[in-house]
Formats: sequence, C-alpha cells, structure tokens
Amino acid sequence: MRRLTRIFVGEEGMTLPFVALILTLLLGLAAFAVDLGWFYLNATRVQRSADSAALAGVVHMPYDFDQAETDALSLAGTNGYAVDADTTVTVAPVPSQQNQLQVTISDTIDTFFLRALGRETQEITRTARAEFIPPLPMGSPLNQFGDNPGCWPGGTPTGTCNNFWASIQGHYNGAGWGDLYSSRCLGWGNGSSCTGGTSPKGFNSSWRDRGYLYAVEVPAGATGGLVIELFDPAFRPNGTSASPIGDRYIQGTTTGPTIEFTLYEPTTTPLVLSSTTPVAGCSQSYTPSTWPGGTPPWTTLCTAPVSLGPGIYPLQVRIGQTTTRAHNRFSIRATASGVSPRVYALGDMSIYATTSGVTEFYLADVQPVHAGKTFTVELWDAGDASGSTSATVQIRGPGGTTYNCSWSSTKGDSGTSSTCIKTTEFGGDTNYTCSNCYNNHLLTFSVPLPANYTCTTDCWWKVRYTYPASLTVTDTTTWRAYIEGNPVHLVPSS
Repeated sequence: MRRLTRIFVGEEGMTLPFVALILTLLLGLAAFAVDLGWFYLNATRVQRSADSAALAGVVHMPYDFDQAETDALSLAGTNGYAVDADTTVTVAPVPSQQNQLQVTISDTIDTFFLRALGRETQEITRTARAEFIPPLPMGSPLNQFGDNPGCWPGGTPTGTCNNFWASIQGHYNGAGWGDLYSSRCLGWGNGSSCTGGTSPKGFNSSWRDRGYLYAVEVPAGATGGLVIELFDPAFRPNGTSASPIGDRYIQGTTTGPTIEFTLYEPTTTPLVLSSTTPVAGCSQSYTPSTWPGGTPPWTTLCTAPVSLGPGIYPLQVRIGQTTTRAHNRFSIRATASGVSPRVYALGDMSIYATTSGVTEFYLADVQPVHAGKTFTVELWDAGDASGSTSATVQIRGPGGTTYNCSWSSTKGDSGTSSTCIKTTEFGGDTNYTCSNCYNNHLLTFSVPLPANYTCTTDCWWKVRYTYPASLTVTDTTTWRAYIEGNPVHLVPSS
C-alpha cells in the first residue's frame, strides 16, 4: 500500500497534473455532448422548416416559380428562419423535374462550451425537395372541349368531330345514367327524394354541388382578349327537334334546370376556387326559356381582358336547380389573339360519347416526369353496348403504345391484361349478373409506368372503344385519371 501511495502522491508530484488532465478531458467531452445535442436540435428544426417551406411553395410549380419562392420564403420566416445576417434561404426549381421545388436553409448558431475551445459558432445547412402532382389535363389537347355542330348521329358536321360532348346531368338523375358526380341518386329512374323506382336507391355519396371544372390554359404572348364560347349550353325540352345532341329534361317538368358557367381569374391551384375570383362579366346562367330553338349557334360567354395575364383560368360548370332530372350536352371553345389556348377537364370529366366501330377518345396528358409512377384510370358506367352486344375498352399510351395493366371493378372482379384491354357489355339498366356488365359500377385500370417512360410532342393517352361496325352507341360516362400518391409530398433531394 505504501508503495502504491508513493506512485500517485509521492515525491514525484504527479497527482495534480493527472487530475487536471482528467478534468480537462471530461469537461471537453461534456462540452462536446452539450453542443452536439444543441446542433442536433437545431438541425432538426432547420430540416423541418425546409420541408415545410418546400411543401408550401411547390403547389405553384411549374407555372409560377415567383409565387412558389414567395410562399416558401414566407413560411420559412414564420418558422423562425427569415433571411438575415445569420440565415440564408435558397429556393430553386429542380432541373428536368418541372413539378419539383428545392429549398435550402443555412443557419448560424452560437455554441456553448465549445467556445472555450475556440469554436464560437456553427453553421447548419439542410435541404428539402418537394413534388406536386397536379391534376392531369383530360379530354382535349386543343382549344375546344367537345364536338362541333352536326357531330351527332345522322348530323352533318361543320368541323372536326371529337366523338364526344361535355355532359352534366340534373341532380336527381340516377348515377346509373352515367354522371357520377352531378347525380344525387343511385341507380336509374330515381325521383327527387332518391327513393322509389328500380333498385338500387338512395343517396349517391360521390355527388358534389360544384359540378365540373375545366381549365382554359393561356400561354404568354396573348395580344387580345380571351374569348370563351359555348355550344348549346342550355338544357332542352325532351323529345323536340331543338335537342339534336340529346339534351332533355324529363319527369313532367315544364321549366328545366339552369346551368351555370363561371370563368375565374388565372391561378396555379385551379382545383381550389377559393384561391381566385370570378372574371368580371364572365358568369352566366342559361335556361331553356331564354335559349332559341332549332340547331343552336355558338354563343359567347364573355371576353376576359388580356391584362389578367397568362395561366390557367378555371371554368366551373354546375347545375343551378336541384329538383329536376335532366341531361345536358355542350361544348367549350377558347380563342385569343396571338396565342392558342388549351381547354381541358381538370381531374375528371363527364362526357356523352357518340361512337360506332373503333373510336378513340383523348383521355389524359401524362408527361415523362411521371416515369416510374402508377397511372390510374377510373371509368364509371363505361362501355355500354345495346342489348347483349360485347364491346371492348382499352387504355392506350401515346402513339398507340400498349402497356400491361391490372383492372378491378366495384362489382368485385379483377384481372390483368398485357395490352390493357377489357370486354364490356350492356345487359339492361338493372342487370347486375351479366359477367362483363359495368352499369352503375366503377371500372379501374392501374398502369405501372416504366422508369424509362417518355414522350415528346404528344403525351396524350387515349381510351379506345371497339363496337361492331353496324352499331351506333351513345353513352354517358364519367372518367377520372390521376397519378397514384399524395399530390404534395417530399422526395429525396439527391
């Protein structure tokens, strides 16, 4: 014991230096631990703020980067990272990914114990990247949605026929007549209370009061006003010569429902009407009593001033009266001096298809940025062929390319197809036992887009109907097309 004591406290005098060394080491480790925790806490805060800022701004991509940057900077500032001497916030688009936005936040923080070792501050940098999957343009790559006069069975076309009309039905129609979102009732033959008549009955949970939304997309460079024209916007009496495209209101009514068209100012979030305001003078309600008989002309809804600028102008079409069963078919056209606008449906559309033999319809514009994702198509009450005649519905890619897909329906059946084709038939309004009948049902196709999916000038997918050449089919149906996944989400930044 005496020998050991001499080693530590003997004449050599090593105890105090050894203790001092140990204390210094312990203090250094404590300083490192405290400051490391402080760094981790701030790094988490910076990352969360970058994430939030990117998510806030990306909803404006790719049409309005300036607004995307403004919103991202604003949210970063709200979270305590306003740009100042200690903080930088960089907002940037992502090359080759037009629907993405990247935010980088760098913040300089003070240290605690490490300042005793010469490090008084530490810079923390974190990056977030967000992606916005906007609603897919549907139905038309042109400046017109729907057909031209004369494009009905037996008519004499006055222009190119697109094989369908825009469609909307009265609130107390049955969804089995083809309109999934404007019909308040299920099945067929329903009255205003959604009861009685043929089965099934009851309220249609997919019904919505806002009707349908269309986009009038105007590129930069317009030198004149944006002119919105409508073909046959009003409902027509049942069984009269004034309804060449099949408009009618029924069940003994004498006035028919109104149909309302409202054009909104350009916005980068066109599905959110609260993000914009109606264009002055561009709201109109049409009723049968105020609309001329005979073959209707194109009529001008309004002319929006060019000073409103380029972008997406939402056009809302809805039923203004809720107590009538009715069918309305119409077309929308937009023109502007110096540019060519596009008119398409936003996210979903109800159409009145006129077809025989092999007919293709524009479905959705799917850009290469969606490569590797899943493209989903929902067809409501689609492919009805009269009697028991079989038909096929096929989902085709740009240029007629076919893809493998899986399909399922609300009847409970499912399957796969290497060319994404499905047999359909019509067994009568109330026939649910027919194996390929999808009356009053949703038929869903899921198409995995390959990682190398690409297209150049034409990225439009189509729906192909195939019927016997001798058969003329008029079919109201509702289609929805989208890319699977949360529309606004974070993606890896590298």
